[in-house]
Amino acid sequence: MDKYEQEVFNFLTQRDNFESMIKVVNHYSRIRKQVLESFWNQVADNLLSRVKEINDYWEIINPPNKDDKNAKLIIYKKLWKNNEQYPFVGVAWERLSAHSYYGVWSDIKSSLINSPKLKQALDSWRNEINFETDNSWWYLWSHGKYDFNIQNDLVFILPDVAASAAEEYADNLLSLLSKAEIIIDTVISNSTAANN
Repeated sequence: MDKYEQEVFNFLTQRDNFESMIKVVNHYSRIRKQVLESFWNQVADNLLSRVKEINDYWEIINPPNKDDKNAKLIIYKKLWKNNEQYPFVGVAWERLSAHSYYGVWSDIKSSLINSPKLKQALDSWRNEINFETDNSWWYLWSHGKYDFNIQNDLVFILPDVAASAAEEYADNLLSLLSKAEIIIDTVISNSTAANN
């Protein structure tokens, strides 16, 4: 143990300090969850306000349980849903309580979109923007700036500073959406025309 670690140990093992430390540790999990909920709600609100300024074609799924490893914050056109519970394609963030990633997501169980054609259309663009593509649910994806499994990264989304990080995360989706929308709509339009 180096000198600093010894001083921390000596300080925290004093009875009053130790009892305080236990209280803090006992609250950590709940506070972490609340910080993440608040942050992702800010991202969703930011997205919704900005896309509603453009037009009313957009919807957002903001999952209630951000701790679920498959929880996704999805933005999609109403046209991309067609009466199913979830859209068949959208631009999303996933793993909201970990090292989140974002990209173009697809409900591979849906029969409403020709996935190989969309994958092919997105592949050349994916190479330009340096995104990954090794997941059957994701046409393309990339990790976000912060890993929320790392306690020090949570500092960037604490309530007093979260607005700028929420805007950055919303910007990531919106910039991806601006190009993906054109590609997705073109593939859907071509698929619809071919089926008629």
